[in-house]
Amino acid sequence: MKHLAVNAMNLAPGGGLTGLLGYLGAWRDCGRIARITVIASREGVARAVRERFPDITLLVCASGQSPARRFLSVSLGLGRIISEIKPDVVMSTQSGIVNCSAPQLIHHRNLHRFRCSYGQRVLRLEIKELTKDYAARLSLRRAACNVFISEYMRREAERFVPESAPRNHVCYNGLAQKRINAAPLTPNQWSGQPHLVAVQDTQAHKDNPTLLNTLRLLTEMEPNTEWRLCIAGGGNWEEFAKNAAKMGLSQRIEYRGFLEEAELDSLLRRSMCLVFTSRCEAFGNPPLEAMSCRCPVIASDCTAIPEVVGDAGMLVRPGDVAAFANAVLQVKNMHELRQRLVDKGLERIKMFCWEDSAMRMLEMFESLGAVSKSR
Repeated sequence: MKHLAVNAMNLAPGGGLTGLLGYLGAWRDCGRIARITVIASREGVARAVRERFPDITLLVCASGQSPARRFLSVSLGLGRIISEIKPDVVMSTQSGIVNCSAPQLIHHRNLHRFRCSYGQRVLRLEIKELTKDYAARLSLRRAACNVFISEYMRREAERFVPESAPRNHVCYNGLAQKRINAAPLTPNQWSGQPHLVAVQDTQAHKDNPTLLNTLRLLTEMEPNTEWRLCIAGGGNWEEFAKNAAKMGLSQRIEYRGFLEEAELDSLLRRSMCLVFTSRCEAFGNPPLEAMSCRCPVIASDCTAIPEVVGDAGMLVRPGDVAAFANAVLQVKNMHELRQRLVDKGLERIKMFCWEDSAMRMLEMFESLGAVSKSR
């Protein structure tokens, strides 16, 4: 294929950017795309692409604009840019480009766009979110190809737009092949300390009350154990910290904020287990990252999380504090169980490779490009 355009205007630094960088690296290295153009708006995204891939063409549009103006730029201005650069295929995140002259593959990553009804949005006066929901669902109908990051997300989308099913596909998030290869060779760095780790932000669906109450219950069940919880994730943790203080847990919790990959990996390798209390995930990267670092996973048994964890972790009912606490105790006190979870995790991560997903998506690009040229 001669030219791929990637519309990254809707992306912000985080999991979406991590996925884009993984894909770009695989596509560039395979040699089957002559030219890649990335269109971005946020400086963090532009900087990451520029630093990692100086050979990829980068167009920065609507930089510094408000979300509303950026949305208008995506909706009204990108069609003209695409007409000028003339790509064979366009890949967009979550919603497509209006009046686009090239076939579009839409990469859907936001599960919430397909889970909230219009009535719920209007009642809560979430006009901005309503508009984004509408754009995402419209893309399901209009895109030449829709790609989702889990089977669960694909099924949720098809509940809203059943006629999109023949054009829908799944490409999982993943890890770089070199990381997967290196994982079994990395020595165990857990020293036996009862230190838990959580990798999540302060959004409501992450269910941080369950995380805090799990720590509280553990201190009640084993009061002589030096329980510690380290939280890696952005957001405002003030309310969480206030509740922790009321429970007398402040000295047991460390807030690390957003961590770069190397720092996060080091934290995961030193932790007894990951406690992942989220109630809603389109995929769920933290369990995958934890398994690659020999850190057993205890997670909610819901949405797309079981697709990632499988039998390589302990899955419990969402919001069940007692179930989370008991699972943690099993990992702490049953060393054979912990080692078994570590071994299964190292096998499980082999199913989730960026390069494999990138090649599947590349085949879709090539198919769309061939169909376009035949018309």
